[in-house]
Amino acid sequence: MSGILGSIKTLLGIPVDETSFDDQLVILINSNLSILSQIIYGPDVVFQITTTYGDIDDFIHSNEAVAALAQTYLLHKVRLSFDPPASSTVLAALKEIIAEEEWRLSDYTIT
Repeated sequence: MSGILGSIKTLLGIPVDETSFDDQLVILINSNLSILSQIIYGPDVVFQITTTYGDIDDFIHSNEAVAALAQTYLLHKVRLSFDPPASSTVLAALKEIIAEEEWRLSDYTIT
C-alpha cells in the first residue's frame, strides 16, 4: 500500500498490512483533507481518498514543498485525533506545530 493512507499508517507506527484501523484513518484523513483543501485551494476543491487510492501528488500537482508540508500537516492532524499525546506539554506543542503548518500552507494558496 502506498499513498496517503500508507504513509500515515507508517508514520503512526501501524504496519501497512494491518487494516483494522483503515476505515477510521480514512475518515480522519478525508476530514483533514477538506480543511487542507480550503486552506490551499478554497472551498470549491474536494479531494478524498479511499483505502486503496489517494496519493498526495494527486492532491498537490505541482509543488513538492507544498506536498511535503501537506503530508506532514495531515500526519499531525490525524495523530491529534487518532492517537493524541498523553502529556499536556506534548499536546500543546503539537497544536502549535499544526497552527504554524496551517499558517505556512495558507501562504501557498494555489488557484
